[in-house]
Amino acid sequence: MTDLGELKSALAGTEPDDGFRPPDLAKIMADGGRIRRRRRIAVGTGAVALTAVVLFGISSVTMLRQPDSAPPALSVAKQPDAPVYEEAKIFWAGDGSPDGRPFAMSFLHEVRPGTEDHRFPDGYFISAGRSGPDGTPKRDRTVPVDLTPGFHRIDGVDGFSCGYFVAPFGKETAVRSIQAAADGKYADAKTAQWEAVPNIVLFWFPAGPGPAQIPGHRLEAYDAKGKLTVG
Repeated sequence: MTDLGELKSALAGTEPDDGFRPPDLAKIMADGGRIRRRRRIAVGTGAVALTAVVLFGISSVTMLRQPDSAPPALSVAKQPDAPVYEEAKIFWAGDGSPDGRPFAMSFLHEVRPGTEDHRFPDGYFISAGRSGPDGTPKRDRTVPVDLTPGFHRIDGVDGFSCGYFVAPFGKETAVRSIQAAADGKYADAKTAQWEAVPNIVLFWFPAGPGPAQIPGHRLEAYDAKGKLTVG
């Protein structure tokens, strides 16, 4: 029997045989309340079921969209290793720098695959700087060898003026001394040569006041007879 049928039956059961007995209102209200509770339970059950269906659908879509595994981390390009040099020849100046550490200039060879043949000037550099606390040369500045004839200054060395002189290709340099000139004053440089490359003369001036420390000073090269060859 449906809820409506039960209500009708309850109403019908309240009529007296003579048709004038008043209806049993308490029973009618109780039956109506029971019907309303059944409907609320039915509606609530349906809402819960609908919610479960919607949540299941959302969860299924989310699962379909998620990858099986986390995306790979972005790869960072590895930076090339810093160049490694070996000392081919070192020249020291004992008069040193203002802090008392000797000054040094070096021929360096870059150690890399494919450069083991040590062909000059490929892979060769010249460095300049003071000695470190452990007595090894401190490379304040490192430059590749430039075989263009003439003077090549090396800047950026604290307290020193230095560089190298290159004779024309295929000829041994006739330079025997190098001077700095400024404001009518002259100062002799320390010089050194490596027997493997006789056409290059390294030079440096002691730290401290002097023509070589004046901006724009002029460099002059002299041969063994004291004749000016470059200047």
